[in-house]
Amino acid sequence: VRYLVENSLGRLWLLNNPSSRLAEQMDYYIKPVDEETDFLKIAKPEELKVIDSAVGSGHMLTYAFDLLYAIYTERGYDPAEIPGLILQHNLYGTEIDPRAGALAAFALTMKAAAKRKLFLKNPAHPNIRVLENVLFDPAELDYLWSLTKADGFARADADEFWNAFEHADTFGSLIHPKEQLIAPLAAAIEGVSGDGDLLHGRTLEKAATVVEQAEYLSKRYSVAVANPPYMG
Repeated sequence: VRYLVENSLGRLWLLNNPSSRLAEQMDYYIKPVDEETDFLKIAKPEELKVIDSAVGSGHMLTYAFDLLYAIYTERGYDPAEIPGLILQHNLYGTEIDPRAGALAAFALTMKAAAKRKLFLKNPAHPNIRVLENVLFDPAELDYLWSLTKADGFARADADEFWNAFEHADTFGSLIHPKEQLIAPLAAAIEGVSGDGDLLHGRTLEKAATVVEQAEYLSKRYSVAVANPPYMG
């Protein structure tokens, strides 16, 4: 865990901040032999967005929390604000096992609470998303299409987007939803009440879940670090 995080998150920060003393606390960091010039430019700690797309119980992100805390401290941020900033801006995880996802969120919350005693009075919620199976039947797809058909894309593409997470508990973060559809489809369902129809209301809830999960899998992150599950 430390080797992977130090040589991804730690390395990116050091490339952008050669005068940083972060390397002094990274026992597994390997300094590049040759000078690197082609790397992502990071202006401030909030821009370091780290994703573990198979987050498990959160080991990668909890150690990334420690490095990020050191980075914010080095930059002179108020220690009372740092834990909330890290959970709000820096750490993201996706998972297919609800119990593991809950453990990861709990571990990050406890990390933050250990750094700031009053954190639990107004906690920032960790950006951990357990990907759920979502499947729409033909009638539900017809209803969703009635809300979005004027937006200039094909019905087949919309249906594919809505059912992209049919097998989320198997494929997890390997799913690639059509990013160009996220914004228009999210806008189409936002503010729609379902007209008092319980079935339409449930369909809209499922659609909102799909949009949120698609957003997690389409964000741009500066660091991806993971220990994916081993499969046959």
